[in-house]
Amino acid sequence: MKMKHKTDNRTDPYKLWCDSNPIKLARAKKGWSRREFIARHGLTSKSVQNWEGGVDRPSPTNLVRLSAILGQDIASEMTVWFDSRPQF
Repeated sequence: MKMKHKTDNRTDPYKLWCDSNPIKLARAKKGWSRREFIARHGLTSKSVQNWEGGVDRPSPTNLVRLSAILGQDIASEMTVWFDSRPQF
């Protein structure tokens, strides 16, 4: 029987990068789960999932909105975060 290789999430560069997402960290600091964050602020699940997973960047309008919601400059933090994306 062939065994599947399980990645150690503590050392997986992509997982570590995703875990350092500024939106995710700011949301967690406020004590909001992703579901609660979405419901409180009228966001879509797919958008937040894509932003936090690095699949997509928030639009300029959404960056302003997120900065106001989270109380910090998400736009500049997201730029730095995307620039630090691991290369494979």
